[in-house]
Amino acid sequence: MPLDFFSRRLVLLVEDQPLIAYDVEREFRKAGARVIAAGDLDSALPMAEHPDLSGAVIDLRLGTDSALLICRRLVERKIPFVVHTGYAADAVQQQWPTIPIIQKPARPEDIVDRLAECLESGCHLNA
Repeated sequence: MPLDFFSRRLVLLVEDQPLIAYDVEREFRKAGARVIAAGDLDSALPMAEHPDLSGAVIDLRLGTDSALLICRRLVERKIPFVVHTGYAADAVQQQWPTIPIIQKPARPEDIVDRLAECLESGCHLNA
C-alpha cells in the first residue's frame, strides 16, 4: 500500500477497547487517513451516515450491543468495511460473505492493509 493511499479519505473506526482504538487510529493517521472514532453503538450510528465516509473498521461487539446495525447501514451505502473482532462473526459471514473478518488480536498495520484492499476491490458489496 502506498504511504498516501488513505490521503483525503475518511475512515470510521468503531472499537470499544480504548488501547486498540488508539493503536488502530494512529496507524490510519500514519497512512494519511482522517479518522472518526466511536466506542459505542449510539455514537457510531450517526457517524456511519457521514457523507465523506470512505471505509470503516467495525468491532462487532460493543459492550452488550451488536454492531450489525452499523454493518447493515454501511452495506446499504456501499461503504467498504472490515470487521475486527474477538468473537465469532457468523452473522456477518452469512449475510455478507465477502466482508473481511480480522480476528483479534491483530496488528494495526494488518487492519489498515485489509481495509486498503477492501477499498480497492469494493469488497463486492451488495445491498
